[in-house]
Amino acid sequence: MPVFLNTLSALLAPLSSQQELMNAFAAFDEDDSGQIDAKELRDALFHTTPEPGERAMTGREIDR
Repeated sequence: MPVFLNTLSALLAPLSSQQELMNAFAAFDEDDSGQIDAKELRDALFHTTPEPGERAMTGREIDR
């Protein structure tokens, strides 16, 4: 999981400032641990509304 999040943040870095990225990840850090665990990530993917024109992920896709 840490490798995935590091890769994701590296890909998003050119699009947003570091503070914006930190705020975005903090929004999903339910226990304020400074990390997003698998349960928090699954919950975020399952309950976040997709952008217009995109479809929501299925539970099967999320659990892969």
